[in-house]
Amino acid sequence: MQTVPVKEGDYLEFTHIEGDAVKEKTRATLTNLENNKNETIGKSARYQVTKEGLKKVEKMP
Repeated sequence: MQTVPVKEGDYLEFTHIEGDAVKEKTRATLTNLENNKNETIGKSARYQVTKEGLKKVEKMP
């Protein structure tokens, strides 16, 4: 696990190289340690940091 400082307005992109494989679409899991919410990702996922938390976005500017 790695801790990285972020601020409101920042964008995050998580990429899992093996995520394209048919049987591996849920291999990578992101966990919010504050509320224990999990989200699985395939090859990649993008988020914007907002004051409410992370907002999933399709593209980064």
